[in-house]
Amino acid sequence: MPSDSQNEAEGNVSLDQQINNNLKIVFNPRLDAENPLMAANACGAFVNLAGIYVRDSCPALKGHLAFDHLALREVFRRFNRDAFGVNRFFASMEAMEGDCKLPHPTRVEIQRQVAQLGIRINTDSPRKTKIAAAFSFWVAVLRPVYVRQFVIPGIAIEELNTFSAGLNFWIGCSYLSMYGDVLLPSDADSSIRLARIRYDLTYRGINLSSLEMLYASVFKLHERHKPRAPELFEGR
Repeated sequence: MPSDSQNEAEGNVSLDQQINNNLKIVFNPRLDAENPLMAANACGAFVNLAGIYVRDSCPALKGHLAFDHLALREVFRRFNRDAFGVNRFFASMEAMEGDCKLPHPTRVEIQRQVAQLGIRINTDSPRKTKIAAAFSFWVAVLRPVYVRQFVIPGIAIEELNTFSAGLNFWIGCSYLSMYGDVLLPSDADSSIRLARIRYDLTYRGINLSSLEMLYASVFKLHERHKPRAPELFEGR
C-alpha cells in the first residue's frame, strides 16, 4: 500500500524522522478518511510504523504480520471523527459566520451546546493524551494488525497474542513524544508493568477515560506546547 513516507528508509532520513513523518500522517487532523488517497496514505503510514516497530523490538516477527485494511480504514474514520470532528465542525461554523451565513451569537450558542453533548470528545482542542487515547481505543477495538502464525519458534504465545497491543501503545507513546517526555517505568518491575499494559489493551474492556489516564501517567507536555493562559484584562 503506497504512502508518502514509504521510501524514506532507503534514503538518508534518520529513524526518528521516519517515525515522525509517519506519525504526522496517522494523526493528521485534516485527514478525510472517505478520500481514497488520503486513507491509503494513512494506512500505509500505519504499516510503515508497524514495520519499524517489528524491526526494532521483535525482528523475529518480520514477514509474519497481516493487516486487515478494511478494519484499518475504519480505525482512521472513527479515530479522526472522535479526535478532530468537533474542531472541523467549529471551523466550518466560523467560516459560515465569516460568509455572513451564521450570526455570531448563534455560533457561540451552538459551540456551548456541543460542549455539553455526550460524545467522546466534545472540544475543538483536545489534550494530546486524549488524542492518543482515541487512537489506541479504536486500534484495540478493531485490531487491524495481527500475527499470522499461532506459533513462532523463540517467541512466547502471549507475546504473539498481545503484539497488536504493544504496537498500539508504542505508536501512542511515539506520538506523545513529539510534544513532550514519555516517562516509561525503568525499574526492576518495568517489564511486568508493560506486559500488563499489553494484556489490558488486548483482553480488558478499556474505554477512552482509562486510556487517557494511562497516557497521562507517563507523559509530561513540553512548555512550548502548553496553551497560553488567557489574559485576565484586555491590553495587558
